[in-house]
Amino acid sequence: MHKVCILTDNSVQFTHPDYLGNELVFIIPFSTQPQKIHVVNKASSSMDDHYGIKPPPVKKIIKLINKLHQVHTEIMVITLSSALSELFSDVEKTIGQFENPGWIKIIDSQTTSIGMGILVQLAAGLAAQGATLDAIEYQLRISTMNIYTLLCLPNLSYLAAANFLLYPQAVIGEMLGVLPIYSLEDGCLTSTQKIRSQRHLLEIFQEFLDEFINPYYVALIKKIDQTKTFNIRDYVTTNFPRTIFGEHQISDSLVSLLGPQSVGLIVIDKNLGRNFPLLSRLH
Repeated sequence: MHKVCILTDNSVQFTHPDYLGNELVFIIPFSTQPQKIHVVNKASSSMDDHYGIKPPPVKKIIKLINKLHQVHTEIMVITLSSALSELFSDVEKTIGQFENPGWIKIIDSQTTSIGMGILVQLAAGLAAQGATLDAIEYQLRISTMNIYTLLCLPNLSYLAAANFLLYPQAVIGEMLGVLPIYSLEDGCLTSTQKIRSQRHLLEIFQEFLDEFINPYYVALIKKIDQTKTFNIRDYVTTNFPRTIFGEHQISDSLVSLLGPQSVGLIVIDKNLGRNFPLLSRLH
């Protein structure tokens, strides 16, 4: 029996299913919104948090953690960015209800999708090799600094529903056909620029990649039917021949949060791949 297990959420995506330690990974499910979005008008003075995806009630999280603790003596929780969901805060509240909770730790991944999947795979691999909870936490905190994300989020009504954007801004932006580009800065959605065409989006992704020298892994996240102009594989293989490239369908939970037309580029810096040989199994 392994001492440490990994608990994450279902916005996570993996580079491949057969990673080292996958039997030690367990999932907290999000409750996704119905397909019809009910937009929240942020012009009001309400400061209540509202997201397009909601974690299960704290009682269910406690039940899941207690169940895992019956089999595993320690638990590492890795959540999507705390700026994108209440889950991190809810798990912190949950941990606070346990006496002497030194057997459970939580990491804010400050990312999601494949970026978070890389961290989970790393943690699972270390756990499978007998690493301690403290050692896993230390390696994860170092690794979060090597994950970079750029997102194109055309479905502005979804961002308004999640309180990332004012409702009037969403209406005007969608009427004008604006394609806003966001980066994840310290886990927060940060608007960088606005474009008008899919061709320009490919150029933006290429410029983003050019900021790196031989990144370890590049992942394109999109809906399965989004193929035109998103073929960035050739650019990666030509300009970064030592970089592993993956193309992944965006998860249902992220579709509910960010919208079905969302496209993302996630870059894992070479330092993470170099420091952790476990990641050589990504491809």
